Amino acid sequence: MSYLLFDIGGTNMRVAHARTMRTFEEPVIIATPLTVEGGMDALRGVTRAVTHGRPLRCAIGGIPDPRGIADPRRLPRELHWTRRPLARTLERVLGVPVLLENDSALVGLGEATVGAGRGAAIVMYLTVSTGVGGARIVDGRIDRSACGFEPGHQIVVPGGRRCVSCGARGHLQAYIAGPALRDIHGSDPVAIHSARAWRDAADVLARGLVNSIVHWSPEVVVLGGSVMERIPLRRVQTSLAEHLRKFPPPPVRRATLGSVGGLHGALALLRQYRAPLRRVTRS
Repeated sequence: MSYLLFDIGGTNMRVAHARTMRTFEEPVIIATPLTVEGGMDALRGVTRAVTHGRPLRCAIGGIPDPRGIADPRRLPRELHWTRRPLARTLERVLGVPVLLENDSALVGLGEATVGAGRGAAIVMYLTVSTGVGGARIVDGRIDRSACGFEPGHQIVVPGGRRCVSCGARGHLQAYIAGPALRDIHGSDPVAIHSARAWRDAADVLARGLVNSIVHWSPEVVVLGGSVMERIPLRRVQTSLAEHLRKFPPPPVRRATLGSVGGLHGALALLRQYRAPLRRVTRS
């Protein structure tokens, strides 16, 4: 028996087959369809391709909202991905028990176990991409929470820009997430070449890091996501040191697992459920 690992993000869907709980085979990466129906059809086809007909014991992976009830902007123009029982839908499609977790938390778990945070007992992970997500990882496990982790919705500019995700004002992701940068500068982040623009983004991110650090008290901070690839890390570190005075700033590192961090996190979470999954569906 084997396992299916997946990471359904706002831009791409990543799927891999694992014959053991230690490693996974070459993943398949495709664009995330705009509807649940299209997504399930795509996942069914990719699953056949990566498993080659080998029987599965269970599937485990990440999506922006494991409960399927988040606002419609968490997946790409995903007007049809919300308020759906996604775990049950996946179980019907795949024919095996499914365990779902927040996608950013899974990437954080991957980075904490085999990536940039490896060896640290308390890891703070933030991803800057379509939105700003993240999680606190303690002793190799995603920390407990009542409603998940939403560091992108912390207020960094009271009464500031409107957050396109929730409608409130002044949130961190209203300044540094991909759609926000596109709105501010009139072009996609990859086409923004102004050093001033990226210094400003680094300074705002540093403010958000201060807020999260004084609450989470991590040993190391790991930053990932496609937009983070453009934000100057040294500027973030310098700005963080200027604003964080209560205790020395922890090391701040770039994520190292690239686009498959969520698959590594899924594998790590799978190892924590060594007993056979019996309809474990965090949905």
